[in-house]
Amino acid sequence: MIGEGPVPRPSKRHVGVLDGLRGMAILLVMLHHFEHLLPPDGFLVNLVKSLFYAGWSGVDLFFVLSGFLITGILIDTKEAENYFSSFYPRRILRIFPLYYTVLSFIVILAHVLHRASFDQIMAKPSDQIFYFFYLNNWMILLKDTWHPNIIGHFWSLAVEEQFYLLWPMCVWLTPKRSLLRLAATGCVVALILRIGLVAAYGPSQAIVQNTFARMDALLAGACCAVAVRDESMVARVKPWLIPAMIVAALGFFSIEFGATELWNAGPYMETIGFSLLALGYAALLLHISLGKGSRSLTHKLFGSSPLRAMGKYSYGIYVYHVPILMFVGLFGSERLGLGKNAWTSVPVFFALIGLSFLTAKASYELFEVRFLRLKRRFEPRFRPEPVVTT
Repeated sequence: MIGEGPVPRPSKRHVGVLDGLRGMAILLVMLHHFEHLLPPDGFLVNLVKSLFYAGWSGVDLFFVLSGFLITGILIDTKEAENYFSSFYPRRILRIFPLYYTVLSFIVILAHVLHRASFDQIMAKPSDQIFYFFYLNNWMILLKDTWHPNIIGHFWSLAVEEQFYLLWPMCVWLTPKRSLLRLAATGCVVALILRIGLVAAYGPSQAIVQNTFARMDALLAGACCAVAVRDESMVARVKPWLIPAMIVAALGFFSIEFGATELWNAGPYMETIGFSLLALGYAALLLHISLGKGSRSLTHKLFGSSPLRAMGKYSYGIYVYHVPILMFVGLFGSERLGLGKNAWTSVPVFFALIGLSFLTAKASYELFEVRFLRLKRRFEPRFRPEPVVTT
């Protein structure tokens, strides 16, 4: 007889501070996308705007955290007899319903309205098919065309889905002792690929959205998943986590804010910069996940209720916040004086963060949860261990 447990699996334990880390990631992304709403007004305001703009790195934090959590699940269910048929349906139930509902609604709305103003913020009709197959991140390479649009931020979702199409097979085929080596090698390959592409073609959005060039952040998370399941490895890496975070942060900010007319940060950010982000966020993730029960300032921050709530609804916030931003900009930019008038821009800035959160929360509670309940039908099944008698 085949049972479903009891099998102790670390990935089944919910770690609240990781919700807070996810909340930080989505907050960074929103600050990046909403930054232009704030009018330039002196040194301090411009400094804040620059810091907010650097929030694009939140996507890399999402990649690292995703690689950690998903690889952990794959490691813990590797011996399940329905390894593939449990992972993929559960992934689909989490990602597809919201993605395809929002994508279809926006595409249909664009065709119904067919207004010149809406067409300016919409993906070109000939490009829309790529989004339905999670291939939109390759449009730049295939068609040499891309422009920011109301669904343009879906490129990172495409990178993840392409990665997780193949990664479960890699984990299944690779002995546990070799998985860390495989993931680390992939990180190096991604860096070498970026260096080659930048040297040949210069920095470009095509490199930013290239799955193979960005897989090192996901694989850095995978390395963390392997590390936390090995006590001897934990003991070796733990003393190096804070130094790694400091080096990564200094390197990233030096590149991001050190650009001048004589020095273009693009080539450095798209090569070593992305690697520094993967290293720094992986070190932060390990520092938090290994410090369970800690009373440190870091754990208090990421364990706070606001960040954990943001993290719980982060997927919906990511999907909704750009359409909300662009609809507000399309219909209310002139009236509200966005980017020009601080008295209206600042309240709208914070209102959009709140609206994105509330929309995602309502979506989760009223819509997404109906599909999430179906995940229990695809729980991993393990053969019971044989009873040894003497």
